[in-house]
Amino acid sequence: MSPRQSFPAFIFLAAMSQSVHAFGATPKLFSYDANYVLQLARGSVSTGPRAATGMLQYRFSETCDGWQTRSRATVDLTFRDSTTLVNTRDFESYESKDGREYTFAVRTIKGEVPVEAFRGSAKLNDRGAGTVVYEIPNEDPKVDPRKVTITLPKGTLLPVQHNLALLERAAKGDKQFRSVIFNGSSSVGPRAMSTLIGPQLEPVAPPSVVTMPQVDKELLETPAWDLNLAFYNLIERRDTPTFEVFQRYYASGVAPAFEQQFNDFTISAELDRLQRLPTPTCAKSSAPESKKKKR
Repeated sequence: MSPRQSFPAFIFLAAMSQSVHAFGATPKLFSYDANYVLQLARGSVSTGPRAATGMLQYRFSETCDGWQTRSRATVDLTFRDSTTLVNTRDFESYESKDGREYTFAVRTIKGEVPVEAFRGSAKLNDRGAGTVVYEIPNEDPKVDPRKVTITLPKGTLLPVQHNLALLERAAKGDKQFRSVIFNGSSSVGPRAMSTLIGPQLEPVAPPSVVTMPQVDKELLETPAWDLNLAFYNLIERRDTPTFEVFQRYYASGVAPAFEQQFNDFTISAELDRLQRLPTPTCAKSSAPESKKKKR
């Protein structure tokens, strides 16, 4: 198998974190839109690309009953034989505000050829256990998609709930946070995640964005922590992580830069644009039917 065939799809969704106001006792979410410039930070001398440049577009928006995430990562790869390949990965998801229901869809294109496409839905009970159902398109469009069901173990967190829990641990001064997370960005199901949390840093925006007019710097003038996030596939039994993410994580929930480290290469991301989006205006929900019947 050639390096171009074995080159893994980028999983930047795992590195991105939904934005969270953590300034009060109860964190509150806000919506935002961001762009990151991508490049190869480290490559292997024998495998993988020798150069990579690209862009990550990321949008997180609140709805009246949940949160929507949309992203597109486009990377232009140059390999050691001087051939090039454009890798594009689209992802979208929706998480209910109670952290119980989740839908997602992924599509990856390499060199204008679709190589991966699936969608699915997950449901959790009050103990964090549940199932996820993947729908994988059939080569024959007239045939229904193939469905694969995977069990989510007790304690599984969906992305927004995971980020809330991580910020709470960081604010308390915890040094490590172990968890199981499901975000639907890959076909391997849930992942075990081990996060090392550094000391709290001063609420100062990083120098790299100070002169950028297209960056809402108020979102970065908050306390911050350096994080090392290691991801392990639950279906595999090994001591080394599938990949790791290194980032400075602000209490606003924004990372102005991060590195995603795989086995033989590392991709870096630098914030290029950050814009806060308006909060939706929602009508107050009526009392639940179960309460209406009680008189």
